[in-house]
Amino acid sequence: MRLDVDFYQTLYSSFGRPGYANNIFIVNEIHNNQESFILKKKSYSTKNKLKKELDYLSKKHKYKLPSKFKLFFYKKYVKFERIFFSFLFFNKQFQNTKIKAPLLDIFKLI
Repeated sequence: MRLDVDFYQTLYSSFGRPGYANNIFIVNEIHNNQESFILKKKSYSTKNKLKKELDYLSKKHKYKLPSKFKLFFYKKYVKFERIFFSFLFFNKQFQNTKIKAPLLDIFKLI
């Protein structure tokens, strides 16, 4: 499930922060056939496997998992940013704005 996360962390460790591309709007939403959506109704066995996978990747990349409060805050912030940039993208008067994502480096704030 977290193969992409492992891949991106390995790229980050090897090459540093990624660059940014301007004037691109990408939305990655959940749909009925997506693994993330299907796993919302996951069994105990699946939950256990996902937890073991997260523990393995945390140890592999020496990553300390954030608290539940931080995770809650991150999720709300990402949702806010998604709505904010969607508004800017679809509102013609703001399309040439020089605002870049992320708006804040929330990982340093908390």
